[in-house]
Amino acid sequence: MTESPVAADAVAHPRVTIGRAPIPEHATAAASPLRPQLFVTVLEAGDDALLVRWVESGRCHYGEQRWRLRVALQPGRCALSGQPIEPGEPVFRPVRRPVPANGDEMIRPAAVPGMDGAACDGTPEDVDARHPADVHG
Repeated sequence: MTESPVAADAVAHPRVTIGRAPIPEHATAAASPLRPQLFVTVLEAGDDALLVRWVESGRCHYGEQRWRLRVALQPGRCALSGQPIEPGEPVFRPVRRPVPANGDEMIRPAAVPGMDGAACDGTPEDVDARHPADVHG
């Protein structure tokens, strides 16, 4: 089998920029410090939303899952960094319509590559924002 030639000016790792966070086009899945069977990849990042690939062996697999910036209502741990999260902190949570298997998970904005942090003003922007991330149903 022969490989096709690559142009001399081709970029080895192209990047996609959404909002403030440049993300590699073919981002590598990172093993979560929370569980060895959990792999999380941030595909796209904006100021108030993420597109996440969530692969958890034996539980769930979301190829392109939307996450929104919310305020943590309960303590927890960041799925990317394992750092503790306190109530009142800004966090990314999965969109809850319909409620996903990983709906209780959180990601700290500071753990997202290329993001400096985020502030959540709590202002509803759409129907999904009117339902707290920690409430099922």
